[in-house]
Amino acid sequence: MASAPDRAALAWICQRYEQIRQLGREGEVGDTLDAALGALARSEGDLPALLDRVEELLRHCGWGGSLRGEPGGVPSVGASPGEPLVEAYVCPTARCTRAVFAPRPPLCSFTARALTLKRYGGYGDGHGAGSP
Repeated sequence: MASAPDRAALAWICQRYEQIRQLGREGEVGDTLDAALGALARSEGDLPALLDRVEELLRHCGWGGSLRGEPGGVPSVGASPGEPLVEAYVCPTARCTRAVFAPRPPLCSFTARALTLKRYGGYGDGHGAGSP
């Protein structure tokens, strides 16, 4: 399984997929960046190396950030009786930490699959509602 920073980086890319592609086109590395993003989507190759390549291409376009900043996603919720239920749509392949609080599931930018509903906490048994 991928490291937490790598999963957070995938989530960041997934949420900004079209903006990243546009940045690549404007920075004249569109085809190369599309190929790197496609390799990420198909899980081809070493994930850290693929993320390094995407970061390198983004920097070529003038982006000054880092893909491996603070891990994102839904914080770990320690379920206990009386805790309210929290629902989020998460990565359908569990490869990244993307979490979206929305009435309907958005699509994963890599797989075009709907994000999966995950439940955290909940009333009742003290173990939380878990996944459906």
